[in-house]
Amino acid sequence: MDLLVAHDLRKSYHTRRGSAEPLCGVDLSLSKSQCVVVTGPSGSGKTTLLLALAGMLRLDDGKVEFEGNRVDQFSHKARRHWWRRRVGFVFQSFHLVPYLSATDNVALAIDGPGRRRRAHEVLAGVGLSDRYEAKPITLSAGEQQRVAIARAMANNPDLLLADEPTGNLDTASSDEVYRLFQEFQHRGGSLVIVSHQQATRTIADRVLELDQGKLNTVA
Repeated sequence: MDLLVAHDLRKSYHTRRGSAEPLCGVDLSLSKSQCVVVTGPSGSGKTTLLLALAGMLRLDDGKVEFEGNRVDQFSHKARRHWWRRRVGFVFQSFHLVPYLSATDNVALAIDGPGRRRRAHEVLAGVGLSDRYEAKPITLSAGEQQRVAIARAMANNPDLLLADEPTGNLDTASSDEVYRLFQEFQHRGGSLVIVSHQQATRTIADRVLELDQGKLNTVA
């Protein structure tokens, strides 16, 4: 069984400037320990697709299944548990709380006792054992992204969804992010990464392109 399956996803937006249909019949499947990279021009709907896969977006039609269960049919409690335990989301703009330390930013994603200890473990795993108490403003862009990745991985998720994770990074920092993603995959995790950067394709098992609302295989 595939870990994640999306079938016939459709989403349109209507504004005073007109209408757009970023998803018009998108199908996607993801197996365990697989990395899929979705490319496409700016504004093609890559982030819309990622939010749909995460169950964060109300679709016009279609369904997303995780281990055979409809994500849109989860109860509020089940959806919260799924987000907290099974899925990690990496944002392009980091979304760190500016007045919290790296440790406390990661601890926000962790429930129960030992939150700071676990935060230290995942920060050390991304090479930030010397930056536990650093505030985001004192961290480089690459370090901030690694804190964001540590937060996304804090609960050992099965699925990691990443939105342009190297879009704001230099080459060296991007390479470090790719290394972390590959380690996550080697531990059994699955990834969907949306990116317009060519280098991201080097870590992909499959590369798909989203264009005019359709998802096509590139490699």
